[in-house]
Amino acid sequence: MSELIFKNFINTTQDERLQILTWRNSDRIREKMLDQNIISQEEHLNWIENLKNKQDRLYFLVYIDKKPIGVVDFTSLDFINKTGSFGYYTAEEYTLYAPLLEVELLKYFFCNLNFEKMKISVLENNGKVYSNHKKFFNFEDINCIYDANIKQKVFNLELSKQTWKNRDISFDEKLNKILKIQTVVWE
Repeated sequence: MSELIFKNFINTTQDERLQILTWRNSDRIREKMLDQNIISQEEHLNWIENLKNKQDRLYFLVYIDKKPIGVVDFTSLDFINKTGSFGYYTAEEYTLYAPLLEVELLKYFFCNLNFEKMKISVLENNGKVYSNHKKFFNFEDINCIYDANIKQKVFNLELSKQTWKNRDISFDEKLNKILKIQTVVWE
């Protein structure tokens, strides 16, 4: 059985921060981001340091059995209206874990943070993720806009806590059976 750990970026080491930057600057990850610019090491390290003073976002480095596999984040956290957004990505060799990361971050968002509505944006070139959001998590389309900076459509979706609670959890059960996750820890 495996252990899944979500480690807050502000508690990461220098080596962990550099690993995150390497993933984020890879072509595979960057092409799926709204901001597709290469990030310098100095910008990245300063940005993580500044997270200590931010109340509207949380970023986590994800480990499976003590191996770093990816990143999840919560942004635009509005504690009054109970809304927010999320994102995630995995190292290339751990893409199998992406749906599990989404299940766990949605559980954390709706159950631990007790938020009511999740809003996300998905780029047109990320069709598989868009389909998974709709098929497995019941996200609803809000609108679709064309972003001239990245020259593609951006699909805006949302998911309510009630819809999350009423979903078919057989997908979650299948993931746990396949990936054999025993423990989930948020640090």
